[in-house]
Amino acid sequence: MAHIVRIRIEGLLGRSEPIELDLDRSVNVFFGENGCGKTTLLKILQSALSRDGESMLGLPVDRAEVDIFSITDQRVIPHVWDRKSARNQRELPLELINSLRESDLSPIERARYLSLRSSAPDWKIPARKNKEPQPRSWSHVFLPTTRLYNTDSSRRTPEQRSSTDDRLNEAFAEAVNKRWLLYYTQVLKEVRTIQEEGLRAVLYHSLSLTSGLPTGATLNPEQAYQRVKKFLARQSAQDASLLGSTEVFAGRYATDEALRRVVDNINNVESRIEASMAPIHKFTSTIDSLFSRNKKLRTTDNGLAVELEDGKLITPAHLSSGEKHLLVVLLQAMTADHNSVIIDEPELSMHIDWQHALAETIYRLNPNCQLILASHSPEIMANVPDEKIFRI
Repeated sequence: MAHIVRIRIEGLLGRSEPIELDLDRSVNVFFGENGCGKTTLLKILQSALSRDGESMLGLPVDRAEVDIFSITDQRVIPHVWDRKSARNQRELPLELINSLRESDLSPIERARYLSLRSSAPDWKIPARKNKEPQPRSWSHVFLPTTRLYNTDSSRRTPEQRSSTDDRLNEAFAEAVNKRWLLYYTQVLKEVRTIQEEGLRAVLYHSLSLTSGLPTGATLNPEQAYQRVKKFLARQSAQDASLLGSTEVFAGRYATDEALRRVVDNINNVESRIEASMAPIHKFTSTIDSLFSRNKKLRTTDNGLAVELEDGKLITPAHLSSGEKHLLVVLLQAMTADHNSVIIDEPELSMHIDWQHALAETIYRLNPNCQLILASHSPEIMANVPDEKIFRI
């Protein structure tokens, strides 16, 4: 886990003066007219976090210093890339670098590619004090303007465009669901662990009255009844009927110390599960509040679905362009943990109201991430403090 604390760029688009910025841990916005270098700055940050020196060759920059704070090491690690170090080396055209794929090459071609690739100047970083190797890259999220589609369909016939759009929409839905299921599976794994630990605790405290737990109940009878009912309902809808009436349960709860101990453990399990599921509930409720015409985000066995006003379900592929962008941005940000989230023109296809609330919404969903935006929109910056906005 890591975030960026400082950047210094020399020769950006031929500028005579370097750009030097101290970035905020929470929100940063690069603002400026078209062609000022905002997107290039984001690509530099992406390159440093990915440790991809080759991608720097096609960027109009002479030297880049990117200081990255490693949360694991609890220290700032400087990353330096300098074009002068490659002055006597062959520089590959970016198009060639992007087109070559090792898996498609013969052994002879592979050797030639590796030889060419080694000529690219890499990011230089200091070795760790404990002699352990640095990570090959830092976890982060990078969302370019092509985050949804990267195909020019303007020259195709309507039939071809429709076919292409269908495939793109399917690919979009597949990518969203893959990202969601990866995160959701991790949450469910955590929930299962909590349940297993809770079951062991319930069994232990049922068998031992010398467990050290307080003999007094931590919940009143009504709270205890609802807690146990919710716990049983999660296991099976039929299990909840075992409780009987509230009055019968309250009578047992008042006189049965063992039951109170069990309920205390169940309460602990439910509280931990609620904490684990809270980001998911916050994410879906946030999407619901922003979508129009009462659309609701739903989870299914296959991923995410959208419920319409009439109750029918559609896939994310059938959302509008703005809704797709919103879904991708918020999903990626929510799952970014403590790392950097870099977004180029987050306002794409979004209604002005969404733009106005976007930075605040992202940070509310994941207050641990570092948000770095490049934008033309004054609305994106509306709720961002001036000291976190950088004119490029």
